[in-house]
Amino acid sequence: MNLSSWVLTIVGMVVLSVIGDIILPQGKIAKTVKGVFAFITVLVIASPLPELFNGSFEVFSSLTDETHAFDEQISQTIYQMRVEQACSQIETTLGYRGVDNPEITIISENKDTFLEIEKIIINLDNAVIKEVDGNIIKTETIRQVVAESVGVAEEKVVVYE
Repeated sequence: MNLSSWVLTIVGMVVLSVIGDIILPQGKIAKTVKGVFAFITVLVIASPLPELFNGSFEVFSSLTDETHAFDEQISQTIYQMRVEQACSQIETTLGYRGVDNPEITIISENKDTFLEIEKIIINLDNAVIKEVDGNIIKTETIRQVVAESVGVAEEKVVVYE
């Protein structure tokens, strides 16, 4: 018996006991049935103890593979969220400087849900560049602004016009 089947058995016993409690009328019969269900539940809870002492009860046998896959999925989701957040932050920062609709590509690596940015590519082909305070932003300034907004070295930012 592994951990998941043991837990399912306990849950099944609890559900049956609740259903029996709802269906049975109050009285001696209900008390007897409750007592029997309580005794059986205790036996089910204690059933893996002999296997545990013999060393054959595998507590995490069914959970390890599923947990690892689930952890990988969560890690990948967090990584994607951080990439999207960085893109949004760059887009907002450039928007304040008069650059709307830039195409942003972040080349990065997932380091245990930490975003390690290798390169940021800003493509201005379809971007709309407006005057802000009488000035039009330059490519060098875009590199500086982007690098500062996400905290990377300026050499990692490439701007295509």
